[in-house]
Amino acid sequence: MRRSPPWLGSIVLCVILLPALAADDDTDSKPKPDTKEQKQIEKLVKSGKAFIGKLVKMDADKRIATVEVSYKTTKQDPHILQNLANLQFRMAEAQRNRNPIERQRQIAQIQLDIEKNTRNLYKDASQKIEFDMPDDMKVRTMLLPVELDDKGKPRRLTEKEKRELKGPDPALPGYTGDFDSLQPDQTVEVYLAKQASKSKPKDKDAATADNTRPRIAMLVILAEAKK
Repeated sequence: MRRSPPWLGSIVLCVILLPALAADDDTDSKPKPDTKEQKQIEKLVKSGKAFIGKLVKMDADKRIATVEVSYKTTKQDPHILQNLANLQFRMAEAQRNRNPIERQRQIAQIQLDIEKNTRNLYKDASQKIEFDMPDDMKVRTMLLPVELDDKGKPRRLTEKEKRELKGPDPALPGYTGDFDSLQPDQTVEVYLAKQASKSKPKDKDAATADNTRPRIAMLVILAEAKK
């Protein structure tokens, strides 16, 4: 019988594994938002509703803020799908348990696991969006300042002090803030200004201006950056 050279098996193995490895590299690459996801972001911005994001950076000169918005993609996580399939198999086995108390305990735990995996079925993604910060943009904060007593220890603010920090319009959320209060990596709530109706610019300067960015009416600081 004619024998194959010993190195031939190694070559065949490489030929089989290389496409799989290439596929793994593709999955590790950062996915680009598809058309549906892009429309989802645009819908969020145009909805006029407030949303929560992370303040990434600010350009004080150009008055531009970059906010990272997280959302659920339309793509299902294959690992979660496999987990759900395994849980359905475990559920069928648990229902055959003859011990009623143990059967009920197993079913209850599996149902909790199914609910948890279902919530995470669609992958999380994020996108950075630029917003204009007009001069009349309001800055508010949900964080009270730390006041010290005579001994240098933090003290609780009085109700009068809290009312004063609310500012002239107590109906607004949180307390008064300013542009200097904004720092990168803060968790913020973004309130957008109403979109102005599109009209033809009257001069060349207005024609060349970038009017595509949405404008922020109010920015509320919810949490400071994690250290």
